[in-house]
Amino acid sequence: GLDTATGEVLHALSGRVCVFHLLGRGDSSWLTRDALLERVRGLPPIGTPSSLFQSVLGSEDRERLRALIAALGKDLRECLSRCELRVRGQLGATSAAGFGEAARLAAELLELRVVEHGFVSSLVEGEVLAAARESVASQVAPVDALFLDGGLDGGDDAADGERLEEARGALRGVGELLTAFAGIDVVREPLQALVAQAEARLASAEERRAEARGRREMAAALQQTLRTVGSHALGEEYNVVREVLALPRAVAAAR
Repeated sequence: GLDTATGEVLHALSGRVCVFHLLGRGDSSWLTRDALLERVRGLPPIGTPSSLFQSVLGSEDRERLRALIAALGKDLRECLSRCELRVRGQLGATSAAGFGEAARLAAELLELRVVEHGFVSSLVEGEVLAAARESVASQVAPVDALFLDGGLDGGDDAADGERLEEARGALRGVGELLTAFAGIDVVREPLQALVAQAEARLASAEERRAEARGRREMAAALQQTLRTVGSHALGEEYNVVREVLALPRAVAAAR
């Protein structure tokens, strides 16, 4: 059904070219649909499609991709911000659902890596990771605040306790984010490292509070002992027997 010249060309390419008619109305020498499907199924699978199919991006393509990914990243950040507000409002179940929605948005953004190009992969992974890191940094801010303005110096034990509880609650919120993003390899390990650092800072703050409380209690005990023995005045109420009996106990307690 082809002219001579076309037939000669196709004959030369017969090992690589298949001719068929969509409605099965081709020449008897043409492949039928079933024969073509059988030939395709018999081909070896393509293990590395990037070796055969490659994307070429011009400068205009890159700018459009940047704008698209930035817009999707903005949606992800807004979703994460809403989740953070819910966590601070102690709406645990709602926040967990919200972080799940954020994880879905991140996964959809990462699907753009189907365009197998280093520029695209770097752009989408960087956007998702930056948004997740910003969210974690925002949530653990109460932990960092423990070290500002002489925090946990023992001046107000009740206020110190409230600040520590706020920091613990912030870490619980970050734990919900980690759970939701556990299946996203791009952010899982970096976020775990950030949370581990925040947990270490919180432990250090709690230790500092305990030390400040111990110093305060020690000072109170020593003051009481000195008042008891009267050695601070060495006046008429001074009693060397009470000093000998009380001070060693005070020293031992301080140690």
